[in-house]
Amino acid sequence: MANDKVSYTYDGQVLGIVPRSTKISDEVPQGTYTFFFDMHRGLWVESTADVPPVPHKVYGVSDERLQKVFRAYDRRPRNTGVLLSGEAGMGKSLFIRMIAAEAKRRGMPVFVVNTDLPGITDWLKKCKSNALVILDEFEKTFAAGANRNNHEEGEVPTQDMFLSLLDGMDDGKKLFVAAINDTWNLNKYMINRPGRFLYHFTFSYLDQASILEFLEDNLKDKDQMAFISTALIGHHINYDSLACIVDEINAGEDPKETLQDLNLDREDSKRYTCEMTIDDLLYKGDFDIDMSNLRQGGCLDYVPLGCNGYNGRRRLYLSWSVKDMKPFGTSKYSTGMIVPKDKVIINTDGRENSVIVFSETGKNKYAAITEISDLKFTEKWEYGSGDAYYYMGMGEDAQRVNGRKIMRPDV
Repeated sequence: MANDKVSYTYDGQVLGIVPRSTKISDEVPQGTYTFFFDMHRGLWVESTADVPPVPHKVYGVSDERLQKVFRAYDRRPRNTGVLLSGEAGMGKSLFIRMIAAEAKRRGMPVFVVNTDLPGITDWLKKCKSNALVILDEFEKTFAAGANRNNHEEGEVPTQDMFLSLLDGMDDGKKLFVAAINDTWNLNKYMINRPGRFLYHFTFSYLDQASILEFLEDNLKDKDQMAFISTALIGHHINYDSLACIVDEINAGEDPKETLQDLNLDREDSKRYTCEMTIDDLLYKGDFDIDMSNLRQGGCLDYVPLGCNGYNGRRRLYLSWSVKDMKPFGTSKYSTGMIVPKDKVIINTDGRENSVIVFSETGKNKYAAITEISDLKFTEKWEYGSGDAYYYMGMGEDAQRVNGRKIMRPDV
């Protein structure tokens, strides 16, 4: 007598028993899934709660990046990998939420992989459905070396085992998004290999443009925006930190005390390349600017092309007030500021608004200034010897200030 509660599957070799209520589908139903394993049952997949939605407006370039990712996924006939790197709290998880929300809107299933269970890579290879695969803390979850063997559970997957998946060798079309904190622990065959990870998005501290946009949207007293955005140049700021600052000030706390008292990571100083155009000549210099000091000062030089020694060089000494420093915009890798030209004091040996011109005879001349530009600052990046990494600051001070080297994708 036939059992009305189970059905039998048979592929010519393996006989299986499944409940009659089991639904058979050509595609994975839309939903969010995660993986489980035990030594008796093996690997299985269960539905779980969806990735939480984005809780607030997203600032910076995340929207543009999201559109770029799915444009690439749509036009490519095979798997697409996206690598997200940066320290905790920099926005990687928020971006994953954005990707998951877009995948859900498209009806794509989402697989969350957050543990190195045996059989995961094989299961993903066999699954031919279009899907989003989230690999959280990828370099911590999966070892970068050779395959390891867990005697209780069997072979544990490593980063190496994902290479064929990312290469598209499984004849699938999935979107793999891997979040990592440290590229040093990533398999060397995954860096500089766009065939595996097409994009590598880095997440760092907020630039001035994003800070100003956040303040514009959330700070009640807009008159405090210029002070706060300028004062934060000396801090490592992420969205959580900025939200706490705004909450304190909106609650009536003093802005200066708020920045002093909150548990924020502050740099003692930061090195900037400074530029000023005077009578169509570009003067440059590097300054370590300490935002805790009211007045700053230093010298800028103009060096003619082919100049040997000091002959023909021009130099000016200047000072300015920190309170007059204003953000003027940002590039991808640096934060910029200006001091309006009418706020800069130029002084050479007691002669205001003049520059010193060096000569071979040693009798230096003074040249009057007729036209000047604003004083412009750009974060200083230095090349790190022995590798393709850049960092802000100089020498040992750079390691102390930043805590780690920061990779620039353009090198």
